[in-house]
Amino acid sequence: MNELKPWLPALEPPAGGYVRLTHAIAARRQRAVRHAWRGRIAWAGAAAALVLALTPLLRAPDAERQQAQAIAASLEQAWAQGDQEIRVADGAAAEILKAPGLRAYWVGTVSDPAAAR
Repeated sequence: MNELKPWLPALEPPAGGYVRLTHAIAARRQRAVRHAWRGRIAWAGAAAALVLALTPLLRAPDAERQQAQAIAASLEQAWAQGDQEIRVADGAAAEILKAPGLRAYWVGTVSDPAAAR
């Protein structure tokens, strides 16, 4: 770099130029600090959206299938018994509607069979 010194002229900033430059740099740093939270909020929102989008994929489909099978078995039992009282294992049944030749029940299962007893 010493070889170039004779070739480069010495430059002097205009009057007040150095002070204006330091103020401009300080203002830019303050703006960057003030607006840094926007990026953090954007990252947090993107992460939350990703978690919400992937949540259905993380659920166990076997639990849903077992619950559907238990409800279907309870309904088949009620259909086979006709006018008799129905009994639901690992769940509960509530009569919603009763008419000649028609009985409607709400059937629900529980995930913990010990809780139903």
